[in-house]
Amino acid sequence: MLLGLETFSYHLALGRSQMDIFGFIERTRELGLDGVQVNIGPARNTFGHLGSDDPGFIREVCAAVESAGFFIEIDTRGTDYDFLTRVLKLCSAIGADVLRLYAAPEPDVSEVLQRAATDLVRIVPVCADLGVRIAFENHEHETSEDILGVVRQVDS
Repeated sequence: MLLGLETFSYHLALGRSQMDIFGFIERTRELGLDGVQVNIGPARNTFGHLGSDDPGFIREVCAAVESAGFFIEIDTRGTDYDFLTRVLKLCSAIGADVLRLYAAPEPDVSEVLQRAATDLVRIVPVCADLGVRIAFENHEHETSEDILGVVRQVDS
């Protein structure tokens, strides 16, 4: 079993610029864990806890992750096709073969889950092209049965 540390565990330090992604990678190493799970949130311009999607910066992050011998995963929320396409390309560039995500919570959970299923069916070919799997998870409002319903509809 591999254990990773999710950046949201340090969201206050990251959000207040008391830590950056490189400090987070070092902290994960100090804890003796196996990998990093980076929350990029829905912020399209800052890329959340990662900080940037600049190719040079991504190479530096890759080098730090590789130097530590870590796996890396990306996680986000929402299933918008254009956003997910950009995030999947980022996953491929950074060496993450898993994108964890959940549907953005809204009052009508069934509507959100139906939209998620439709969006995910559409994004499956992009995943296949880039070699990235999506791990669709529950968050605050969805049950395990709700998630299984989406997975069955996507059928991938």
